[in-house]
Amino acid sequence: MNDDSGSQQIIDVLIIGAGLAGLAAASDLKSQGRNVIVVDKGRGPGGRLASRHIANASFDNGAQFMTTRHPRFLSQVQQWIEAGVAEKWYSSFPGHPNSHARYRGVPTMTAIAKNLAVGLDVRCSNQVTSISSDESFWFTLLENGDTIKSRALIVTSPVPQTKTLLAAGNIQLSSHNQQRLDRITYESCLSVMAILDVPSALNPPGALMLTEGPIAWISDNQQKGVS
Repeated sequence: MNDDSGSQQIIDVLIIGAGLAGLAAASDLKSQGRNVIVVDKGRGPGGRLASRHIANASFDNGAQFMTTRHPRFLSQVQQWIEAGVAEKWYSSFPGHPNSHARYRGVPTMTAIAKNLAVGLDVRCSNQVTSISSDESFWFTLLENGDTIKSRALIVTSPVPQTKTLLAAGNIQLSSHNQQRLDRITYESCLSVMAILDVPSALNPPGALMLTEGPIAWISDNQQKGVS
């Protein structure tokens, strides 16, 4: 990327990760007049707002819904509802009568990310290999050999990936910050998508939460309105 003087273009903020966190940050920064680029290794925006299409069926295979416990986020969800990319899925659940309202994407959860990405400079299929810095700027190296120079950097990738990028660029964290990152752990979550020959036996709203055993959640995407 070059400017008129032939030197490398400098942007205000680079954001790594086009999931909900990265896109929300980019949208807010752009509204403040900042020059922002979002990069993501995936084929499209979304992150955990993931959906898949198999044969004639569609599945939400990442985040299943959203809840709104903060007025600011509720306002954002209302905007998505008005835009036609979100709707309330259910407010009560068997065994959980006082649960918060659950909102889903329309037609899938990915639709919310795509709506949020409109008007943003989102560059997917761009794998970041390292991040480094000097006293003034951040330098983000992409797998294709390009380097993006920015005044600020926001990293939304999972901690193990972030630590790998920092190490590749010889970024030394303070012992306090390193310890905070080291305390963050993850557990694997496997998603099984199955096309049934007959309707499922799940009661409305088409979801089942389990508290024991290896299975925590079962969802009927047809009842949900996804498939």
